[in-house]
Amino acid sequence: MSRTPRYPLRETVPVNKPADEVEDWYARQSAFEMLDRLAQTIVQPGAPVDREAARQSVLLLAGDHAGFRADATVWRVAGAPGAVIKNRVVVATGVVIFDGVTFQASTSFDNSGAMVEVRDGATAIFNGCHFLRDSKKKGVVVDIDSGGKAHFNGCLMEPANTSTTFAIDNAGLAANVYVQGSVNLTGAAHNNVTTISETT
Repeated sequence: MSRTPRYPLRETVPVNKPADEVEDWYARQSAFEMLDRLAQTIVQPGAPVDREAARQSVLLLAGDHAGFRADATVWRVAGAPGAVIKNRVVVATGVVIFDGVTFQASTSFDNSGAMVEVRDGATAIFNGCHFLRDSKKKGVVVDIDSGGKAHFNGCLMEPANTSTTFAIDNAGLAANVYVQGSVNLTGAAHNNVTTISETT
């Protein structure tokens, strides 16, 4: 499958230039080509995530990131160590796989509802994710509409929060949401969730 490189050649080959300038040029082009071969979008802290791409792989670099809405067929969102999403994420359509992503809800921004919302017909898979919620925030950690699906594998939800109604609130069938090998330290139960193994 051919595609347009994200990091195309940005300069013409230097002609009649010193050898060190030519060598630097080739090194830069090699870096651009290597980034393109990763076949993923690399997102700097503060940069928006393209919600329109039907299929993409996103790597969130270390730093604070805004929330986003995913209207996609298949997405994979990976978090580098130190990458934190600090606003609500909405999985509106398709399948979104989150690998090692930290979601942090604090009192410093407007996130009085769920940290992540999974809409009807959408599926979210969380692998090794960390949900860190301010101890005084109200509401739920993850909200799943009737018809939405989610899987939590090796995730951590914390800290203890007496204001949290449910950690995971599923409006649909319990068979649509699975929790396995995870830790829930919020003190709040799940609603309509099939728990295979979880430490509380």
